[in-house]
Amino acid sequence: MRKFYVLFKYEIHKLLVSSSTYFIGAVFMAILTLIYMFTLREFILSDQDFTFMHAFLRHCWIPVLLGVPLLTMRTFSEDYKIGMIQSIKTTSIGDFSIVVAKFLSTYLFYTALWVNSLLLAFLLPLLVPSIVSSGSFFATYNLTGGYLYILLSGLLFIAIGIFFSSLTENQVLSGSLSFIAIFAMFLSGPIFSSKVLSSGTLINHAFIRPLNIFNQMDSACLGVFDTRVFVLYVSLSLLFLAFAKIALEKKFS
Repeated sequence: MRKFYVLFKYEIHKLLVSSSTYFIGAVFMAILTLIYMFTLREFILSDQDFTFMHAFLRHCWIPVLLGVPLLTMRTFSEDYKIGMIQSIKTTSIGDFSIVVAKFLSTYLFYTALWVNSLLLAFLLPLLVPSIVSSGSFFATYNLTGGYLYILLSGLLFIAIGIFFSSLTENQVLSGSLSFIAIFAMFLSGPIFSSKVLSSGTLINHAFIRPLNIFNQMDSACLGVFDTRVFVLYVSLSLLFLAFAKIALEKKFS
């Protein structure tokens, strides 16, 4: 356990001293700010069926799609390239512990970025006081449900990025593969939903609809959580971390 703690601290330190970490954080927050301003403009110019925070969080997939590959592509790839992973393995710490340490440190930074985005919410009363006074800013369940869903789904997205980084020392390749995989996840829900709806099969619709990420976010922002979604994200996260462990073993077998 002590070796794991030391490795985890090393991963946190590596994130904090890297200039690319702050660049990624700045890009992530810049994208969120642009989405915030775009949502605010649309909210003022047209009637909306959602509260402001619900409408804002419905676009959370954009910074996730762009930010997660950038955040995870260096986790293993850089250590492969500079030979650091060989040094870590000489400490006799298990491969799965190495994977988990990298996963937790990256997920912690991902969480910090989203917590930091809450600062944008406090800007709205200063920018447009009428929205807040009208009660269309947000309900408590919008904020709580939306951010809980973002953090839950982040487990899987970060695990996917960790897995692809464990496959190669080429950071661009690992980031590109992560981007494609996460984009496919976002795209598959609406495609399958439309196919099922056009077929008119209610049983399949009841199974497929919860898998649509956009439907999941809408439900979470309304304070409704499907236990199947929780099980899905946690189990798939563990699966991709197991794949990363296998890839790490194969790399040095």
